[in-house]
Amino acid sequence: MAAAPLDVMASVLRDATCHLLDGLITGWAADLLTEEEHYRAQGTGEISAAAAATFILRTTLEDSPLYQRAGYDMLSITKTGSHTAIHICWAMVEAAPLLLPDKDATAYDDLVRRSLKQVVPLSMASLGMLVHYMEASGIEPHDGLAIHLLPKDQTAFVLDEAGLICLNPEPITRFAKPEERHYTGCPAFYTPGFIKLYLDIVASIAMDYGVYDRLRDR
Repeated sequence: MAAAPLDVMASVLRDATCHLLDGLITGWAADLLTEEEHYRAQGTGEISAAAAATFILRTTLEDSPLYQRAGYDMLSITKTGSHTAIHICWAMVEAAPLLLPDKDATAYDDLVRRSLKQVVPLSMASLGMLVHYMEASGIEPHDGLAIHLLPKDQTAFVLDEAGLICLNPEPITRFAKPEERHYTGCPAFYTPGFIKLYLDIVASIAMDYGVYDRLRDR
């Protein structure tokens, strides 16, 4: 990894992080379904809050035209949203040296972690709005694969008055198709624990593999 070109290293780390999350999410979903089946097999009508929530969420997704059209189920939508969230976290890591040159890795790690709350507004966007935002701000790659290094000419991330990384509001465009009345944002951003976990994973990997030092010299 140390000998690999920066763009290759970034691609491998982004891809590997998604595979790691896929394993964690699959295990989580399997445990929830096992818990639900456990109570169903008892036949007493008793059920835990987690099992009840799993049942309601799964049936809601199965019956919802919003999700049926895209072929989503509980597992796929969680993975899709999680992949989006993890790549946004990587983009924040990669943006830090671009926005604030000549700092050390510890300073960048602190900056990224303190800037976590600044990405929460992404939860208010529909998937279409999010994709449009990424395209308009230069962080959506030409091939649509989110494994590429954040380009130097990106305009999605800027520094606010407090010196934290925040989203640039200028590329935001509100839109909806004529037949659309509902929209959904990225599920991973709705739950603070999810996005914090993802940022912890990304930030820790960035420190372990010397990503900030490589990015500072790009």
